[in-house]
Amino acid sequence: MGGSPLAPAAPEGPAPASAPPTSVPLSAPPGSSATSAAPPAAVAPPIASSPSSRGAGPWAPPTPPVPESGEAWLSPAAASAAPASPPSPCGGTCLRSLPAHPISRVTPSAAHQPLRTCFFEVLNRSREACCTVRSPRAPYSKANATADQPPPARQCTRKRGNGSPASTRVRRCPMGHRMGHRRPDARRAVFAAAPLRSFSRPARRSIAAFDPAGLATAAGTQVDEARAMNASSRTAPSAKPPLDDKPPPLCEGTPGYVNLDHAATTPALVVVKQAVEAALPYYGGVHRGSGLPSELSTELYQRCRLEVLQFLGGDALRHVVVFGRNTTDLINVLSHSIAFEPGDVVLVTGLEHHSNDLPWRRVARVVRVEADAQGGLSEDAVEACLKRHQGRVRLLAVTGASNVTGYMPDIGLLADLAHRYGAKIFVDAAQLVAHRSLRLVTGERELDFVAFSGHKMYAPFGSGALVGARESFEQRPPFASGGGTVSVVTPDRQSWLNAPHRQEAGTPNLLGAVALARACRALTSLDLRVVAERERTLTRRALRGLRAIPGLTLYGSPDLELRRDRVGIVPFNLQGVEHGEVAEALALDHGIGVRSGCFCAQPLVTRLLGRPELSSLEYLALTRSLRNQPDGRMPGMVRASLGLCTSEEDIDRLCRALAEIAADPRPSRRRDERRRQRRAEIARLIMGVFAP
Repeated sequence: MGGSPLAPAAPEGPAPASAPPTSVPLSAPPGSSATSAAPPAAVAPPIASSPSSRGAGPWAPPTPPVPESGEAWLSPAAASAAPASPPSPCGGTCLRSLPAHPISRVTPSAAHQPLRTCFFEVLNRSREACCTVRSPRAPYSKANATADQPPPARQCTRKRGNGSPASTRVRRCPMGHRMGHRRPDARRAVFAAAPLRSFSRPARRSIAAFDPAGLATAAGTQVDEARAMNASSRTAPSAKPPLDDKPPPLCEGTPGYVNLDHAATTPALVVVKQAVEAALPYYGGVHRGSGLPSELSTELYQRCRLEVLQFLGGDALRHVVVFGRNTTDLINVLSHSIAFEPGDVVLVTGLEHHSNDLPWRRVARVVRVEADAQGGLSEDAVEACLKRHQGRVRLLAVTGASNVTGYMPDIGLLADLAHRYGAKIFVDAAQLVAHRSLRLVTGERELDFVAFSGHKMYAPFGSGALVGARESFEQRPPFASGGGTVSVVTPDRQSWLNAPHRQEAGTPNLLGAVALARACRALTSLDLRVVAERERTLTRRALRGLRAIPGLTLYGSPDLELRRDRVGIVPFNLQGVEHGEVAEALALDHGIGVRSGCFCAQPLVTRLLGRPELSSLEYLALTRSLRNQPDGRMPGMVRASLGLCTSEEDIDRLCRALAEIAADPRPSRRRDERRRQRRAEIARLIMGVFAP
């Protein structure tokens, strides 16, 4: 029997041929291992690097030859100043520089095919090369047209007050900043993309160091300029990872913002933002049109499918990737793709998000395997339920990690149980893929369907992926029909396309697919074993700190040593203070962002709170009260969730803030003023978004 599909990343660098990669079953404690089959690894590029250190430093990219003067992305002035050398390896156009030049300066013969190659390289990041040339200098006059000096300064005709002519200001050419005349040794980095390498899974690397601009990965020597974090130190640097997390505006007197709400939405990685910005000027209709933007977008969209499939270790011949808006949307697509028959059963667990429960109620009979009092799941209870409904269970739908407690069921064991009793398994991996490595196929084990969202794995909103066997999506008409889903349409008949096109009605979200694929590649290049160990260390610190606060109740497993693995989610309540008030006090008075409520998992939250199941009359009374009182709140709890940018100081600050709230739960004197400040700042930011 093979290893679990939830397996840690391979060790840093390519493994020897005689040493097979290891796999740790989810249910086993950290450190245990089992045999697992994994594809060979290739060298992965750095996720991000400091702009100031490009071309230098221990992990700087290699310097390719300077492009010839005939290339469209190098201005004539810069080309004449550059030394003679062979052309750029890609022989094409650099997308980073094209927007600064008129399109008329790029001839079709020099831009058509090379443009596509460079664009894919920006996404692929298989190798990024950097060459430094002098900034292009526009002639200021005939005297200095060829000189390597800035134009001469001239005197301004205006005087300050009644000062003498000697005090007259001297300024440079007003267009000097446009012509690059900042200083004689001014330089800029010009990026030339290398040719695409063969498509293969990049090698996972340990998180080697953090620099001021973000996370840098390096294989081999230590980076002297930053503190190392690897399997031996297990310590988190003080600098932040490469997240595009501009802190939100805070009220006056509030310390800097701490994001402890990663389970809801994660900030975007810098490389994800760069990939979207690279695609933005050139996107067109996918599968529509014969122009360059349309052809480029079509091929790029297909490349994004391969990136996602590679992220999960799928087979391009057997598996298919369906893009959608988010996990909820894709679960609805899956529920209408499976050909259910009357009497069929879908088995769900008591850990599920509403999105992995409600869609199945519309297509089949749903049977629930309840969670225990600590939010865990018994595999024996799952097997007993499969036996009880043997022959009728078509699907086992289970979460990869609970969004309430962080509990991770043994996905590999559940897949074996489902297949033993003739059922398929679907894994809602929205809360899992940003924290642990998940594989579709591990030895003899296979996951039938997996879905996840980009906004929970360091990509923006609007993108998600559903992966499964190709034939499973071609049994029924699509969930949403329209353009892009059919091959032939007559007045009374239609012929549906094959998967995945029949499941993707309308014009696809290309930029969302680019963001999701780039986030998959970034997470693949990390050593998720080190990320997981760091997350466990921070979770232990949070559990110990919160347990010491009087009147604070923790939910979930009471094991402070985390002998059973879990993702970094900590739910709690403060005695005598409503959960929404705790979250508001943390945000307004302490600058800490958390989530409060039921987290779209009301059955599990109600069970953890120890509340009895509502009767029909109680249910009607509660729904009426919440409908008539918009400010009414459901019973719930507060949730702090960790991510790549969470540090020990963030955890300590949360504990100090909760200790202060527990000691004096009354609202601070400035609470109302800070609330007004926040509303005013939100209105200002919204006006800035829509400002011309």
